Amino acid sequence: MKLFRLTFLTLLIPLTIKAQTSPTRGMQYDPENALYWKISNDSENLYIQLYKNEYAHKINQPGGVWFFFNPKGQRDTVAVPALQYPIYKQPMNLDVMAVYHFKDITNGELPKYNAYGILTEGKLEEKEGTSFWNKNHLVYSSSLTIPLQYIQTGGSKLAIQILLKGRRIVPLPPGAVSPILISTPTEKEVDDMLYATDIWTHCWIDYEIR
Repeated sequence: MKLFRLTFLTLLIPLTIKAQTSPTRGMQYDPENALYWKISNDSENLYIQLYKNEYAHKINQPGGVWFFFNPKGQRDTVAVPALQYPIYKQPMNLDVMAVYHFKDITNGELPKYNAYGILTEGKLEEKEGTSFWNKNHLVYSSSLTIPLQYIQTGGSKLAIQILLKGRRIVPLPPGAVSPILISTPTEKEVDDMLYATDIWTHCWIDYEIR
């Protein structure tokens, strides 16, 4: 009986390991924003997934997280469709987004379930066993579903910017540095977290709709 039980448990081990799929599987890593992303589409919608387990405190900050969609495929954010999610709320509210310059939609906030079929889902969780200032203290994951009709003008190219503003509503002036870099140092872990949440970071993704 003991031999049978041991053999049975041995056979189960590979199945257990196989079931533990990495949350970042199939995603691309962006070192500027320190997050993972994945973008896909079908005939109707664009799908975006994010996963951030480094300095995720930056997610719940006044500047928010922004997505810009340039339907001409140009790396320009002026007057193009933009979505902010999450937006700054205290306590944090992951059930609200904001859209701007979306075709036929008034600028402003929308609930996560709305008449336009734009869907946002997000989760921000603490990682057990880490301190508040640890860069891995929070883990953020989100998914967006955006009907192409609101952001596409007929072409197949789409330039997408993911912008994390952190604590700043407006960026630092040109040539200026974060005051964190010139202030009296404290603990490195604390300084690193303060700096990560104090600056704007972004990435551009050149995407082709198929």
